[in-house]
Amino acid sequence: MLISERSKESDAMKRELSIALEKIEGHKLELRDLSDKFTLKMNEIGEIDEKIRMLISVSQEKERKHKRQIQSLTILVQCLYTSIADFECRVMEDITKNNMRLDNLSSQLRALIRKAKVIKGTELMYKQRLERRSSDLQKAEAEV
Repeated sequence: MLISERSKESDAMKRELSIALEKIEGHKLELRDLSDKFTLKMNEIGEIDEKIRMLISVSQEKERKHKRQIQSLTILVQCLYTSIADFECRVMEDITKNNMRLDNLSSQLRALIRKAKVIKGTELMYKQRLERRSSDLQKAEAEV
């Protein structure tokens, strides 16, 4: 009986071992499947990471490009501002010169107007003398 008991125990252990081996094989398959899924997910994460790096690189390049454009525009605006300031200065100088010339011409014109008045007065006087002499001459001719 001892042998048959041991044989039964041995058969029971074999069954348990067989079941345990089947479970182990199932776990191995499940572990392989999980490992494959893990590898796929890691690959997906790597692809996503690469896309993120590319997007960051493109974004940084656009940012650098915009920064260069802003710097160029800033320099252009500064140059325009300087040009406008220089132009304003030249215009003010020209206006000042023209005002001085106008003042000078105005002064000369006043002097010419005074001279013209004097000449008109002299002309009127000479005209009156001429008319008087002409009249005197006509009277003298009429008497003769």
